[in-house]
Amino acid sequence: MALKPEVLTALSSLKTREEIHEAFDFLKQISSAQRQQVALTAIATGAIRVGMRVTFPAKHGQILTGLVTKLNRTTATVKADQIPGIASPNPFYAQNWRVSISILKAA
Repeated sequence: MALKPEVLTALSSLKTREEIHEAFDFLKQISSAQRQQVALTAIATGAIRVGMRVTFPAKHGQILTGLVTKLNRTTATVKADQIPGIASPNPFYAQNWRVSISILKAA
């Protein structure tokens, strides 16, 4: 991804380590606000709601399916049908995952 010239100019103007850290912290805050807005929109429009079956990627790339049991502002608690590494899904092995709402998809 190519950066816009004005972004490159702004980045090149950062001289001290402190300025770089302040810029990085600012970018993290913007990113967090954007994720929160996506999550709130998904909740408000009913795209994600308690009782809905969803899919989401686990840390190691596996796609898990589960049931949304709780919604927070930016995360959902999902009771997964299976756990990575267990060949056959077994309801006794179900596990709760706290997942960012922005990565959930309706199953």
